[in-house]
Amino acid sequence: MTQESNELEQKPAVIKPIRHLLDAIERSRKKSEPTGPSTTSLEQMKAREETLLQAQVKLKEEFAGLDAEIDRLVQVIRPWFILPQAQRRPLVVS
Repeated sequence: MTQESNELEQKPAVIKPIRHLLDAIERSRKKSEPTGPSTTSLEQMKAREETLLQAQVKLKEEFAGLDAEIDRLVQVIRPWFILPQAQRRPLVVS
């Protein structure tokens, strides 16, 4: 086991869904084509929305009782994930 996974095991159950969602987003970003600074195609936006919805469903299946927190987290991450070039400053999720 790595140090990161040991630290994750020690954190509250609410942190684990966040980690899973961030991992899913990172995997999706690695697979997707790099986007230019000016535009994102409608197809790319739809694909990213679908990826986010699939991650949301998966998290709700794995972590029963945290639906409201998962929904809130996805709602906060959605603009950053779907249209990252529109962000003018870093997103802070607290």
